[in-house]
Amino acid sequence: MGWFSSACSAVSSAFSSVCSAVSSACSSVLSGITNVVNNSSGSLITALALSLPISGALLKAVTAIDVICKVLGMLEPKETTEDIGDRAIQAQEAGIRPENYGTYKEYLSAIKNFEIDPKKSDEINQLEKLVAGVGVHYWGFEEKFGLGTGDLISKTIESPDYFTGERLEAYLDAVENISDVVEFFDGKLSPADQDMIEDKLIEVEKGLHPEKSTADILKELSDHTQLRGE
Repeated sequence: MGWFSSACSAVSSAFSSVCSAVSSACSSVLSGITNVVNNSSGSLITALALSLPISGALLKAVTAIDVICKVLGMLEPKETTEDIGDRAIQAQEAGIRPENYGTYKEYLSAIKNFEIDPKKSDEINQLEKLVAGVGVHYWGFEEKFGLGTGDLISKTIESPDYFTGERLEAYLDAVENISDVVEFFDGKLSPADQDMIEDKLIEVEKGLHPEKSTADILKELSDHTQLRGE
């Protein structure tokens, strides 16, 4: 059980790092979402902890997350992750907590129907809004598209220069299920399915960057793919 204790310790340490960087209200939102998501959201916490010292990296990642959330209908055309985070934080302070709702859909409806205070919006810093908004999206991915799919958000935060909005949108156009994209980069697909998805992602990359060779594309995919058994 040593590996499990080590994993829990790592997630706990990462969560503490995130909490120390944001307000108690934002930390409470993230903690509540962590508690209600069935799949461990440790990867999200770790990704946030790594990105917070370089806030520009998080901003770049959220730009891509905004794109895919709009494509998937999780954000309105003029809505942003920052807007959702602002609502989540202000609603939290009014007693509207993630853990009080059985589903993401119910919680999202509650915070969208909550009347926010524009003055408070100006007082909450952008970093806190982004972190809270990302947490809400993670819950939405897990509920709408299946356990583990929220890790697409984690991967985007970890490697925002690779998982750009343009690339992610193209992936979603080419691959039927989001889970296949996540499981491909996690190395969890069967060999046959891994090869099939790889072929689709190579086609996507050639469409985005015709100048790249197949070997270069495969190298990039390999660099961002977790080996089976890790």
